[in-house]
Amino acid sequence: MTIQRAPLRAAPRAAGSLHAVSPGWSAVRSAWSAARSTWSAADALRALGARLPLVAITAYAATQLACQDAPVSLPLRSLERSGEVAFVCVNRAGGAPEGRSIDDCPDFDETDDGGELNQLLALVTQTARGEVAVVNLSSGRVEDIDPGSPGFNFLPVGAQPTGIAATPGGHATFVGAGELGREAIFALPSSCITRPQAGDAPRDLTTWSACALPVPPAELRVLLDAPAADGSVRESCSGAATEPGAQLGRACPADLSEEPGPPGRRKLLVSLPDWGELWLLDAQRILDAEPGSFDYCEPEVVVKLSGATPAAPPAQEVPAELGEAPEPVAYEQTDWAPYPAGITESRGTLYVADRGAPLVHRIDVRDVCAPQEIEPLFPVRLDRPGTTVLTSQLAVSPITRSGERFLYATDELEGSVMAFDVSEGASNLTPLVRPRSERTPFEPADRIRFDAPVRALTFVQRDIPVLDGNGVGIGGRLCDPITDSLGAEYRPNGQLTAGARPGQLRGIFGMLALTSGQIAVIDVEDYDAPCRRPVAANANATPDFRGCAGDPSQVAFFTEDGRADGTPTVSGEASCHVVTPHRARSAVMVSTSTRSGIRSPGLRSLPRLSRDGAALPVGFEGDAANHPKLLATSFADGKAPELFVAGRLFSTGAEPLLPTSPSSATTNSLALITDEVRAFPLEEELRLTYEGAIVERPAGYLSADARKLEDTSGAYCRRGVHDQALARLAGEELGLEGEALDTFARSHGDYVAITEPLLDEDDAYWDLARREGLGCSYDACRAGFGTPETPTTARDFTIVEASERELVVTPRETPRAAEVMKCCFPSATKYSVRAGRHWVLTGSRSGFRHQVMPDPDTGRCVPDPSGAKAHHRSRAYEVSCAGSACGGIGQATRFDEQGRRVPDTDAVACLTSSSNPPRECVFQNLTHRFVVYRGALPSERDMRFTWQVAGGFTPLSISLAAESSAVSPLSMQLLPQTGELAVTDAATQGLLMVNLRSLAVSRVFY
Repeated sequence: MTIQRAPLRAAPRAAGSLHAVSPGWSAVRSAWSAARSTWSAADALRALGARLPLVAITAYAATQLACQDAPVSLPLRSLERSGEVAFVCVNRAGGAPEGRSIDDCPDFDETDDGGELNQLLALVTQTARGEVAVVNLSSGRVEDIDPGSPGFNFLPVGAQPTGIAATPGGHATFVGAGELGREAIFALPSSCITRPQAGDAPRDLTTWSACALPVPPAELRVLLDAPAADGSVRESCSGAATEPGAQLGRACPADLSEEPGPPGRRKLLVSLPDWGELWLLDAQRILDAEPGSFDYCEPEVVVKLSGATPAAPPAQEVPAELGEAPEPVAYEQTDWAPYPAGITESRGTLYVADRGAPLVHRIDVRDVCAPQEIEPLFPVRLDRPGTTVLTSQLAVSPITRSGERFLYATDELEGSVMAFDVSEGASNLTPLVRPRSERTPFEPADRIRFDAPVRALTFVQRDIPVLDGNGVGIGGRLCDPITDSLGAEYRPNGQLTAGARPGQLRGIFGMLALTSGQIAVIDVEDYDAPCRRPVAANANATPDFRGCAGDPSQVAFFTEDGRADGTPTVSGEASCHVVTPHRARSAVMVSTSTRSGIRSPGLRSLPRLSRDGAALPVGFEGDAANHPKLLATSFADGKAPELFVAGRLFSTGAEPLLPTSPSSATTNSLALITDEVRAFPLEEELRLTYEGAIVERPAGYLSADARKLEDTSGAYCRRGVHDQALARLAGEELGLEGEALDTFARSHGDYVAITEPLLDEDDAYWDLARREGLGCSYDACRAGFGTPETPTTARDFTIVEASERELVVTPRETPRAAEVMKCCFPSATKYSVRAGRHWVLTGSRSGFRHQVMPDPDTGRCVPDPSGAKAHHRSRAYEVSCAGSACGGIGQATRFDEQGRRVPDTDAVACLTSSSNPPRECVFQNLTHRFVVYRGALPSERDMRFTWQVAGGFTPLSISLAAESSAVSPLSMQLLPQTGELAVTDAATQGLLMVNLRSLAVSRVFY
């Protein structure tokens, strides 16, 4: 970064009178009168161009139309294509408005401050008109600056207004204009931002002081040059005194030295993206310029942003459960051209987003006249090292109870959000990698991401104080589910009408405005989080299936009397991680009841077994015993499973019973793991298929000896294909060794099933094969391979080795198939890859999750060492229940050399004699836990268990479609004085005010 006292720069236009830039009202009228005598209306409009105020055009149109027979309705002007917004508080008790501290608004009582009538005004840029609209939030109306003209009339400023900023004492507002060749900053004294008084001149461009810029401005911010230790305030960064009395006699006075609010000289920070610079201007000096003049802006300080980066960004700090962080990848260059974007300031540090360099700049502005660029933040991606990440919007959070502070930055390309720790003393310069990210597969570990890109963002801090014994309001208390303290006042009441609940924001939250017209709510620090949890406690250090751990040992249940059936002191939700920092807030209580319906993960109905679309019975009557069973089993800590089905809780201890024993079960079941509810989509269809298809491809090429299958787009490793080596690793996890392991690896690896139909019987190829003596015929091939609808086992080839684009295969059950395969299928063949003698789980939203990746050196399919996929399991191996308690089912066993009954590993890998098989034989992934018991007969290909999970995670959002579905949020900021979010809509709704209590749009100004 380069800092310099800036000499006056040459600008791409001549400075001078503002009248030369845009005609005032007198110029408009003169030009219009002269034009009417010889020009058509269209000629006059083209002559005056876009700078002609719409009111004048409307007035002329009304004159012409008055002579016509049919009346014409002229549309009223209102807010449209709104840009940025700034807020000022003014006293309007009499005469011209006078600025007041923003904290003095809104004024609910005119008697508490000497009869003043303080009103809160929103100044909204109108990007299509080159104007600033004034919205009176106190009276609830849009101000018409010129009631005598048709429509709504606003404050004219330069064309293409960009940023806007107001002084904290309400005396002035500054607006940037980006019109090519007329780039400028306009100063709007609050004394003249409302309707002119009787005898005052109309508001036009000559009303304002302005100064010219060399390139278009973007962001504007008002900073304070704080007083010295002795209380003195310097008038300029150089120490030179400014010209006194410049505001005397002004029609629109604005003396910032007299405005209320924090002490210090007001400075205006302006970003110039085209030059990669930030300019610091003296706000009063702009106001002191002669209204209507257009001299150059004279910056006191110029900050040239540094585009230098190290050779590579720092490594991200990764939680232990995710393994090691990937090695940082070198930048494609180390000298970038900065293009500053969003700006935010907090506690003496200025943060600047950059659309041109992979940096978030940090500038020490404790002394605004001597800013120092310090070490930047580095936006990177954990899952895509080496990606150039640019940023656009920024927001800094309030300080949490533990002293933490966070910066949110939008990823310009993806539209997601990164969180940086900018707490005092924090050393991590890269985006936070959130703990437990291995359990949230729908979101990158270091990104907050939604279906629609983030357009604007801010933070809110909100509390609801409770009264202590002396009637004093106490805030900042955590909800307390255990002790009878003030925090107990925040406990949920069980009716969702009071206390801790999703719709009550109490704490610090991120607010993300999406391009879809929604505002997503992000938990940062929820003061009610201790009361958002299950009723049952878990004192163990190991989390249970609800994600709870380390609860006080004296608490068994979070109820008033400590009993399971007592009145809960908590929300009774399905997980201890419903509230998690830097993750989307839940829209509902994650719990299921007869009153609320299915609001936590559960099944619509118990799993159903079918084959070829026909249901198969489960139980012991008829051939039901021949079929496999899908059953729940106890959790690793011994806790009994439970499951919500159609809103009813099934358990092992009370009706309705959840079946777990293969010797007695007549229905299927399973258990859900609600440790992380965000792992569940809102609704999902799941299928557990025996020898199910993992890959289905339209064309692969067999080698001449049918020992290799090539497909350049196969992506076998990225699709999770298991060859015999990976199947062997799975067998080792099941506890197999020696010959049993060898057998398992051969039989349980994936295989290729050729699904290509034979060439037509009358195809010329068969005559060629006969003449050339290729050794095959249509009849022989059909007899040997069947059809895709009724295939023979000759179409199946075991995968010996798998790489990203090639499979080494061998006939699975018909050795001679390799000899005639190429003859029967001479061209590219359609095929699928199926699981060998085990079941695969696929979801309509989650797909087929796996832990396979291509080796970067050899291309072979190998296990993915990343902890991010630790729970990505979709392969379930059958268990044989062969003991006396099994009722004689599933006898897939053999005797070993010592005469002991062991699993027949050519069929199954696990053997049990009860409903609690060994841990390694239980299937468990992110969301499901179950056991598949083999039936009396072997399972058949495409047998399928199906079920539907409902009650998945729903993020809390606020709809901005209050008056129109055409919503395009552009900017958003918190207005703490009213407890509202102010959102500007670049489409049709103008300015929307969102109430943080009701979480809904409360007012719309358009």
